[in-house]
Amino acid sequence: MSLSGRHLVERWIDVPYTITAWDEFQTVVTGPREVARVIWGLRLGFFPMHVRIGVGRGSITSMPEAHEALNAAGSGPAFGRAREAIEVLKRRAGKYPVLTCFRGAEPNDEAVANGILRTIDTLLLRISRRQWETILEVERLSAQERAAVALGVDASTVSRSLRRAAYWQVKDAFDLLGAALDVLDHRVRRDASSAGCTEVSQ
Repeated sequence: MSLSGRHLVERWIDVPYTITAWDEFQTVVTGPREVARVIWGLRLGFFPMHVRIGVGRGSITSMPEAHEALNAAGSGPAFGRAREAIEVLKRRAGKYPVLTCFRGAEPNDEAVANGILRTIDTLLLRISRRQWETILEVERLSAQERAAVALGVDASTVSRSLRRAAYWQVKDAFDLLGAALDVLDHRVRRDASSAGCTEVSQ
């Protein structure tokens, strides 16, 4: 099953990922906590590439029909802010590694979300290729013991690899991000059409 298909089945996104003219793709998440789940899912799905992920928070004024592409028919502040977030990441590419950026209507909300995202990015960028491979098997099989068998190593080796990769801290940080975005969403949910848009660029 495709990454888009899996995320649709999980009900993390409302529409399939749509490729744009800039070799980027867009989607609309189903809720604030799903932003964290989608980002983690994309990190796992695109390994070993470090893709840029921009998240835009705001209202969506139009959505595509079943036969239309999201990038052609979707409009609203959420899309514009996701694009702004990607541009921020591109401008910072030569300074220091930042993989993810959040844009919303409130600067304080951006500061909270981006503070957590910077921590996550820092942790992810320290993970070695072998550690990533262990994480992928643990996530795929949902058990360290089964991952050890699949990788042909001892369970203690898997546990040590996860510890050195700060796997549990990464998972906790994503949980914190989801909870923080949920709290921020409750504060700004004055517009019934308010939603989130995620745009990803290689």
